[in-house]
Amino acid sequence: MNKDYINFTCEDFIEDSLFREWVMNPNDEQGKYWDEWILTHPEKKDDINAAKMILLGLKYQKIPNLDLKKDKIWNHIESTVDPKQPIFKVILRPTFIPWLVSIAASLFLIVYFFINSSNTIHVELVNAEVKSVTLPDLSIIDINAKSNVNFKDKNFIKNRIVNLSGEAFFNVVKGSTFKVLTPYGEIEVLGTSFNVYARDSILEVECFTGKVSVNYKGNYKKYILLPGDKINMFHDEVKITKKENSIQQIWKSGYFYFEETKLIRVLKELERQFDIKNIKTTVEIENKNYTGFFTKLDLQQALISICEPLQLRYQMVNDTLIIEQ
Repeated sequence: MNKDYINFTCEDFIEDSLFREWVMNPNDEQGKYWDEWILTHPEKKDDINAAKMILLGLKYQKIPNLDLKKDKIWNHIESTVDPKQPIFKVILRPTFIPWLVSIAASLFLIVYFFINSSNTIHVELVNAEVKSVTLPDLSIIDINAKSNVNFKDKNFIKNRIVNLSGEAFFNVVKGSTFKVLTPYGEIEVLGTSFNVYARDSILEVECFTGKVSVNYKGNYKKYILLPGDKINMFHDEVKITKKENSIQQIWKSGYFYFEETKLIRVLKELERQFDIKNIKTTVEIENKNYTGFFTKLDLQQALISICEPLQLRYQMVNDTLIIEQ
C-alpha cells in the first residue's frame, strides 16, 4: 500500500477500497500499515476515526456489498434514519456535514462503542531499523533495532503505560506516572530521560535526568536511580554502577559502548545493527568480556573495533560472520 493519503478527507477515506477493507476485514499486515501511518500523520487521526465510525455503522446495518456506489450507500443510511430520534453530530469540514446529519441514533451505540474501545498502537522494528515515536502526551521514544513497543492510544495521557521488548530511549514529559513494562520488570517515572534494555533475560536501565524506579520480576525490592546510575539484572544477579553518562554515548547516537560485557551480547547487537543473518563462533569466545565500542556506520570498522582487542579473527562467508580465536 503506497497510496498517498496525506490529503484525504473523511469522505475520501470512506470511499477508498483499501481503507474500507482494513476497517471491515482487518488483518495483521493492514493493521501494521495503518498503525504506522497514523503514528507518522497524527493530524489525520480525526478524519480516520470519523470514517471508521461511519463504516462500522454501515457494517452492523448489514449492507451486503461495500463496493456499492456512493449514492446507494448514503441512500441506505438515510433510509435507516428515524427523523424523531436525536442526531449524532460530528464536526468536520462543511462539505461533509450534510452526510453526517443523516446518521441516526440507530447507529449511536455502535459508534459510541468504537470511540471507547481501546486502540493499541504496535511498533515492531526489524534488524538495521530504528525509529522515533512521539506518544500522545508528547513524550518521545527512540526505538532500537529488532525491538517491539506497544501502547494504548486512548486516554494515554491519564494512563501512561508502554510495553517494551528490546531497547529504547525514553524522553518523558512531566505528568502522571509513566510506566514501562518489560518481560523482566517494570520501570516507573514522572518526567525524565532514561534508556531501557530488555533482551535475553537481561533488564538494564540507565538514568540520564530525573529519577527512575525499577522493579524486577521476582525481586520485591524497588531500586531508585538518579542521573548517572545504571542498573543491570540478569536472573538474580543485580549490578549497580554510577558514572558521568552522556546521551551522546548511547546507541541512539550510532555508537555502542560496552564495559566488561559478555561478547555474545556485543555480537547480537552487531547482528541487529548490520542485519547479519548468522554469526558462527564458539561458546568460549562468546563468554569473553569486552570493553570498548563500535559504530554502526561501517561493518568492517566495527569488526576491527570488537575483534582486535580480543585478538580474534573474523571473516564473512556469504551471509555468515565467522569469528575464531
